[in-house]
Amino acid sequence: MSQDLVFKARPWTFDTMAIDEVLSGVYTEKFGILPTDQVADVGAMIGVFAVLAARQAYAGHVWAFEPHPDNFELLKENIRLNNLSNVTAVKAAVLDAPGITTMPVNLGIHTGAGMVGTGKMQVPAVTLDDSMSKLDFLKVDAEGSELKVLQGAARLLQGNVRIAMEVHPGMLGSVTDLLQSLGYTVESKPYMLVNHLLWAHR
Repeated sequence: MSQDLVFKARPWTFDTMAIDEVLSGVYTEKFGILPTDQVADVGAMIGVFAVLAARQAYAGHVWAFEPHPDNFELLKENIRLNNLSNVTAVKAAVLDAPGITTMPVNLGIHTGAGMVGTGKMQVPAVTLDDSMSKLDFLKVDAEGSELKVLQGAARLLQGNVRIAMEVHPGMLGSVTDLLQSLGYTVESKPYMLVNHLLWAHR
């Protein structure tokens, strides 16, 4: 399926690595995406996972959240290039409460949000509970905001959500504890030197 997908990416950035990462199946290693799934892509960047998920959830819907304006424009363009009508792009960070948040940004090679940035910008923030009525599959790459993403999805997580997320340094214990307290089985492994990949399900 990935062979017929089209992506616009920026040269000399991590965009190409993000494409390779997602298409390698890193987020769907433990669970697949079903045709009728309602999917949240938190930290959608340029939309690689959102596009792939939308093809797989062809009778469902994907909500793609990306606060960085440059990434967001590419996210919309990649949705258009792949002729997808079942993706909603949301220009916002996902946290534990709605409002405005200050986001560090890397202005060089990464071109996205990051734990250590060379600049800052204010962006709108939303919660998953306010944004979606149902959630089946949750993918998160939120640059250190993983716990707040989950805290803002307390209602949705009462369902049987399949979760795949990249967990940044210092967050693994608190994320695992929260999910286990909600009755989720959690599995994780080291990833990208200092991060972890985490999967959870009921």
